[in-house]
Amino acid sequence: MGAKIDFFLGEEYTYDVFHGLLDRYGLLEKLKTAQYVAIKPNLCAGGIFTSESGVVSNKDTLRDTCVFIRRVNPSCRLAIVESDSTGYGYAYKKFANQGYGELEQEFNVETVDLSRTRQVMREVPRPRYFKRGIWLSEDLFKVDFLVSLAKIKTHNMTTMSCCLKNFFGCLSVAEKWVYHPQIASVIADIHQVLKADLWLCEGKPALEGNGPVMGTPKDLGIMVAANNPVACDAFVSSLIGFRPEKVRHIVEAARCGVGDIQLSHADIRGYGGEKYPLSYVGLEQIVVTKTGLFIQDVGQRVAYFGHLLHQQKSTLQILRGVIKRLRRYFGAAPKA
Repeated sequence: MGAKIDFFLGEEYTYDVFHGLLDRYGLLEKLKTAQYVAIKPNLCAGGIFTSESGVVSNKDTLRDTCVFIRRVNPSCRLAIVESDSTGYGYAYKKFANQGYGELEQEFNVETVDLSRTRQVMREVPRPRYFKRGIWLSEDLFKVDFLVSLAKIKTHNMTTMSCCLKNFFGCLSVAEKWVYHPQIASVIADIHQVLKADLWLCEGKPALEGNGPVMGTPKDLGIMVAANNPVACDAFVSSLIGFRPEKVRHIVEAARCGVGDIQLSHADIRGYGGEKYPLSYVGLEQIVVTKTGLFIQDVGQRVAYFGHLLHQQKSTLQILRGVIKRLRRYFGAAPKA
């Protein structure tokens, strides 16, 4: 099935539109019969910021999505899922700060803390970072129907944040900064093992400048829906002023078979050629960010080498370990 993308104004997001998206993507029957439905919003720094900031997913849009899901499937188990994030960003604090308790009472919606549920390891078919598999919450694989509700933002490390980047928040580890130097590869690996059914993203408001947290809100008033995250992000990136082929995590995900980056291959509806440009960070911030990532990458590699070193029993064992790794990566090391 080819990629399908729908563009519309946020004020047009009604039950009829939601129902139409399900029907167009062939998902209506799947949602009707699903026993467990989950929504993954963008709650980066959600313990501090609220919807008006442009940093986290719009609560009204999330509420509407809960209403629409309940109309299609009144009896399903419905949950909002999120994990911890860097800087003591505990999931339960995010839920509380966003006022999701109201949704729990009104629509019988659970909040599921992905960092405190049973973890399972999944092998990545074409790994770019997680060579030995990726650990994720078992709950994510029990879901019958998964909705990604992403935020349209600029991002000082990944250029832009939307559907693909939203699943970075599914990693259960709190200090996700350890993945930042290789974030494009990490994102590509996540999407090889974890699939959503419906991809939604909104700019009500979006965030521009020094995102994903320290930017400036800008109300675009738009929403985009799709049945594939690569196609959706490629469309959104071109919409806000970036070339998809220059956004590394989109390119890497496409290379891993997650989706097609070529918008000419997608069935796009509702779009009349308008542009909604978002300003990006200046050259100084780009230099600072890339320098920081380089230093972090080198530091982590040195730290990992030290970790391996202190476990060795002798110089000979160290030498054998070095040779083993040389063989693995270059296949030309001499035998010890």
